[in-house]
Parts: sequence; C-alpha cells; structure tokens
Amino acid sequence: MIMLSRSINNIKKCKVKDRCFILANGPSLNNHDLSLLANEDVISINASPLALTAYKIESKFYCVSDPRFLLDEKKREIFLTQLNSANTNILVRDTVKAYLKNELKITKNLDKVFAIPSLGRDGFSKNLLRGFFFGCSTTHLALQLAYFLNYSKVYLLGLDLNYGFVDYRRFYTEQVVQEYDLLVSVQLSNYQLANNIFYSENKELYICNKKSWAAPYIPYVEYINLF
Repeated sequence: MIMLSRSINNIKKCKVKDRCFILANGPSLNNHDLSLLANEDVISINASPLALTAYKIESKFYCVSDPRFLLDEKKREIFLTQLNSANTNILVRDTVKAYLKNELKITKNLDKVFAIPSLGRDGFSKNLLRGFFFGCSTTHLALQLAYFLNYSKVYLLGLDLNYGFVDYRRFYTEQVVQEYDLLVSVQLSNYQLANNIFYSENKELYICNKKSWAAPYIPYVEYINLF
C-alpha cells in the first residue's frame, strides 16, 4: 500500500488545468469536433484514444478498469499505444495490472501504470490513495480521478448508455463485441452520486449528450459553446 500511495501521489503532482474532458466510448462521441481539445486536459477511457488519433492529440490521463478490454487484440493494441506514450498517465484497476504482468507477460513501461484497488461497486472515492468504486463503468473511475485531481469543471463526452440498440453502443466498430452486463441502473446510480458530490463541493459536472440516459441526472451543456 505504501508504494501504491507514492505512485498515486505522483499523479496528484501532475500540473492540471481548471477543467477537463472525459471521453467515454458511446457513439455520440463522433458528434463532437474533438480537434477543439488540442489544448485541453483529456481523460480517455478504453478505446477513446482512437477518436483523438486523427488530430494528433494525446490524453493526459487514460483509464481502464475492466480486464476484458484487453482480451481483444485490437483493443489491447490501443492500451499498449497509450503505455508507450511519453505524455499519458495510465490508471487501472489492480486486477488489470496483474493481468498485464501475469497473463500477457508485459513488463515494458509497466512502472508508469498506476494500479488502484477496488473498494466495492457502489460509491464514490474522494481519495484514490484508498482505492476507488468501480460502479460497473470505467467512466466512474475517470470521474473519481477528476475529483482527486481537483478539476473544478468536468465535461463528459460520449456517455450514452443506450446499450439496447445493437448499432448504438460504441463510437467505433467492434470486431468482437464485448459482452454487456446490462447494469445501466447501477451506472446511473453512481453517476448521480458523483454529480451530487461534485456540486456539494462547488465543482461542476456536465454531460454533452442531451439524449444520454444519464442526462436526467447530470446537467447538460452544449459542447461547442465551451470554446
């Protein structure tokens, strides 16, 4: 735990701006001009770095909390690209780092991967030194990271949750479709909790997709009006 704390404290020392953008993986991510994020702090999750490639934008932080993301070869390559980036800080659930080391036998740059233990499913951790709540969503880890880094304004892009529609799941085409847990109610409950905590402490959290199933729980703002 001591080494873990020191590692996460290094993340805490990162110089950050007043606001950040979290890129989830829903198809509405394609509706935004992401070139506008060139000078912004970006927290990407899972495959969302793909959406930044065309603009040569690197994520400041990258999060993965589900080891299943690494089972697919193409998705695993996205992770490894981030691992080799000189400018991206990577945060994962401790089981993800164990999978990288023990199952995939990856050792290169593994020291830059910060492993966070899970405290359980439902909740919101204000201090990643103690761990995080996984909330059945990697976006929830990103939210706890944004809080931990003391961003005062956080904007969610690509958070859709419309998993019931076969063609409305990801912003990219999955060659092998990942199994879905159908736990949207759990995700929504944790997003609502995150929103309440942000606003109770004078931090602002917004969603940029008015059609998202999370829109009733998180205030909406028009993305293009932020620039």
